[in-house]
Amino acid sequence: MNMAASNTEPGTRADSKSTVPAPVLLPGISEYADLRRDGYAYVDKTREFGHLLDTGKFLFLARPRRFGKTLMLSTIECMYQGHLPIVRGPDGQPVRPMPKVPDEQLFTGLVWEDEFAISPRHPVIRLDMSHVTGQDVAQLEQSLKLHIAEHALLWYERGYDPGVEMRYLLDSTSYPHAPQNMLAALLQSLRRRSNDPVVLVDEYDTPLLSLARLNPAEIEPYLNLFRDFFRVFKQCEGLLHKVLVTGITRRAYGDQFSALNNLVDCTWRPDLGSVCGFTEEDLDRPPLSTFIETAAAGLAQSTNALRTALRDHYNGYRFDRRGLSTAVYNPWSLCRTLSDLRVPELREEIRELGLPAHWSESGVAKILVDRLRLHAARVDSSLLRGQAELDVDLFSNKSSSLKSLMLQSGYLTYLPAEDTRPARLG
Repeated sequence: MNMAASNTEPGTRADSKSTVPAPVLLPGISEYADLRRDGYAYVDKTREFGHLLDTGKFLFLARPRRFGKTLMLSTIECMYQGHLPIVRGPDGQPVRPMPKVPDEQLFTGLVWEDEFAISPRHPVIRLDMSHVTGQDVAQLEQSLKLHIAEHALLWYERGYDPGVEMRYLLDSTSYPHAPQNMLAALLQSLRRRSNDPVVLVDEYDTPLLSLARLNPAEIEPYLNLFRDFFRVFKQCEGLLHKVLVTGITRRAYGDQFSALNNLVDCTWRPDLGSVCGFTEEDLDRPPLSTFIETAAAGLAQSTNALRTALRDHYNGYRFDRRGLSTAVYNPWSLCRTLSDLRVPELREEIRELGLPAHWSESGVAKILVDRLRLHAARVDSSLLRGQAELDVDLFSNKSSSLKSLMLQSGYLTYLPAEDTRPARLG
């Protein structure tokens, strides 16, 4: 949900209808503070994020790859704690910090600006489970310890007491306890020093999706490792202000969170369907409207014609059981395409070959590829036999259906009944 824009880059092609240079798009920046510090454009989703956070204390949200989940979590991190630069190194000596984004500038002009000014600050721990890797349970546990140690060390470098001895942060393999013990110590220390912490978890399902090739008995030890780890949020409930867990699918949801039974699953709530992705209203307003107008001028076509083409190619994801919520654009595809349309050679290629499929080229889930290799079966996108069949595919945690996996990971979307056309997957 981000794009970098600069109106002063040398050599930028001018819009034929304006002396203002066409903006530069740079999709892929996922750190909110970087966007604001460097003056890049940002499509304001803070209203939707605030609504999501108001839904409960322990939250879960699944969205396909390249839908802006990481930038969402980075933005929420700043919504709670502002921008906290590093002030010292692991040796305790002062370091030259990166420029801090002042609080008064962090959300200027956005919906969250007034709320940020009056809200209390909460320290945030933002975990990325895609960094937790290993060939067996022991390796995964060590990788999980290392990931927590890195976050504890980050808080030390920000000037806080992480609650864990420095020798364990520098060598997490020597830590004698489970990784969740280190996380609990960090949470307790941050609460004593600051306020009730917030925990954000990205890509919760990545460590286990790669295990789909194993039989249930072989997977169980891996599940136990992560069940024990996520149980710490239940045990530390009184310390925490908020927990938000995100992932690509719900495949590992029931298995991993059986001990964290107070999660509110927001994945298919119609009122949260636009929390990730762009709506038509987002495209009606700057900065996206400006980028689209520039791209249309470069193609020598009307803005409405380009909007129609973009809608046909990149809009249509709906995240609710009936398929009636707001349809959203895949942000990666849209922003990459608008960026391509700035380059004369790519613009001519798009004019000849049509709009590119950036999402399917970069968002491939390895588990899906593995499943297709093992089971050369066609996915039935024919008429649905009823709501019960759809519910199984939307909410299943253990279904072996390839269709279910493709639906949950975004390769299929639910198309509701309309006029004479019955409901189907597309």
